[in-house]
Amino acid sequence: PALVMAGDEDALTPPSLARSMAGAMPRGRFRVIEGAGHFFEDPHMDTMIDTVSTYVKRSLTESTR
Repeated sequence: PALVMAGDEDALTPPSLARSMAGAMPRGRFRVIEGAGHFFEDPHMDTMIDTVSTYVKRSLTESTR
């Protein structure tokens, strides 16, 4: 499984490219961070942590089925 995140204002890795990367991976998931650019970690840390936490929990649940 893989999680690809991109900011909707990212000029270096536009969301369309990030979505394609996620789609090319088995069980790849994509999430866009609204109002974020390429380095979205600091101003959007809570969103990033929530997204990763939810992804990990779902991945662990799916792998035990």
